[in-house]
Amino acid sequence: MTVVDTHPVLLRALIDPSVLACVEQLFGSTSYRLFHSWFANRTPNVKPTIHWHADHQRHEARWGLKVEVSWYLTRATRENGCLRLIPGSHTAPEGQIVAELVNAARTRRVKPWRSCDVVHPREITLELDRDQWLLRQGGVWHCTHRNTTSAIRYMYSWSYCDLRDPR
Repeated sequence: MTVVDTHPVLLRALIDPSVLACVEQLFGSTSYRLFHSWFANRTPNVKPTIHWHADHQRHEARWGLKVEVSWYLTRATRENGCLRLIPGSHTAPEGQIVAELVNAARTRRVKPWRSCDVVHPREITLELDRDQWLLRQGGVWHCTHRNTTSAIRYMYSWSYCDLRDPR
């Protein structure tokens, strides 16, 4: 827990009825809790990108669902490192997504296959405005574009996990 986590604005966001209604719909119940929170900024020349991955790995499925909430504090564009994701990747076999990324990397001669330089054939880019929110299932494969600007793209994220999750 940080000072940010206890700020009244963030606390209101964490218990916002519209957000919790969406989280509850994804879980199919109220059997979830706050898991953790973090800044997911894209900083030029320091951490300008995130490579392909899923936040909730297959081996964690025994603990139930994980839902990610992202609050964009600045506009997210392709130029400043907005999110890219593979729709439906949370329902596909993990090996299939990895194979698709490996093939896409081979086609473009990019190494490693997890690199954000790999363009997945079904990926979509999500450019979002300041103060927009994104909720997604934690098993969705995603990465970011490189932040090629001189400014930081700010985003605050938190996740909810099933009550069965022992972590």
